[in-house]
Amino acid sequence: MQREYGYIGPEEQESQPIVMRTGQNVAGYSVGILYLDNVWYPLVPGNVVNACTYDFPVRMKAVPGLDTPKLHSGDPAIFGTLLEAAKALEQEGVRAISAACGFFGHFHTQLAEAMDLPPSTVHRILQTFCEKKYVIRDDRSHTYRLGPALIPLGKAAARGIRLQDAAHGILAQLAKQTKEDAYLVIPVGNKGLVIEKVDGPSHLKVVEEFGYEMYMHCGAIRKVLLAWQTPAFIDEYFKNIILHDQAFPHVRPDDLREELKKIRQDGYAITHGEYVTDALGIGAPVFNSDGELAGSIGIIAPEIRVDTPEFLDTQKDLVQFYASSLSADLGYEKHDVFQ
Repeated sequence: MQREYGYIGPEEQESQPIVMRTGQNVAGYSVGILYLDNVWYPLVPGNVVNACTYDFPVRMKAVPGLDTPKLHSGDPAIFGTLLEAAKALEQEGVRAISAACGFFGHFHTQLAEAMDLPPSTVHRILQTFCEKKYVIRDDRSHTYRLGPALIPLGKAAARGIRLQDAAHGILAQLAKQTKEDAYLVIPVGNKGLVIEKVDGPSHLKVVEEFGYEMYMHCGAIRKVLLAWQTPAFIDEYFKNIILHDQAFPHVRPDDLREELKKIRQDGYAITHGEYVTDALGIGAPVFNSDGELAGSIGIIAPEIRVDTPEFLDTQKDLVQFYASSLSADLGYEKHDVFQ
């Protein structure tokens, strides 16, 4: 059952009806997206389930209990769960439903046949996408093709995925050469998040795992991220984080500002026991094809293993070299990123 409500718009526009389903408690979502319930990975802007990807409202819904193996199998037994989630989105008024993984394609036809999206709704969806330049209509052939607004979204998604793919081999070489655990960290808000790690051969180590995050002034690899932020970002960071009495690790603001300047001048950071006693960290920045900071890579080791200034210089040079190599792999043209 549904009720039709009058819509009063600007005087120059024709009045349009609004139809609300019985039980619909939210409105205004153009697109609904189904995603896996039991899968976690960094959802960078450009990813289908990152809300920042879109400049229009999107409603997202997890499919309970659905993981990658179940979806890949195409098992007909999971169709009922998928349909229930899709119907929930439909009940909330979405005008189109997509999914966060290509393997949902096993069920696209069945879901389309089971859903209630009339031709008029499909037409309004295409109008919305045309307005946003996601598709372009050919008036002669009356067909649609992909529009220019998809280009930056595709680039953003490609950069996020490619960073991890390109980094794994680099980190493996860094771990092999330094004999220490090697990390890839990206900025997320005011923190640095570990999104890739390769273990070195040593058994005595400082442990940080995939998904571990700390504030950007914690340790060498994260301080690199902070050093390459904009002055406005750094000022806000000091205001909201550093100047609080409970900030950890506690630092003197003036000392940290000078340290960030030096890190940017030198092209690397080295820290000693800042948040783990007797641990040493070395970090260097990674840049993408647009010359923007993509993240940082580095190593964390017990200080006892880096026992001479010469050996520290060797480890630092290796971190810088592989950070520069990863930047080059990402399309950064200025290979010497430290000038």
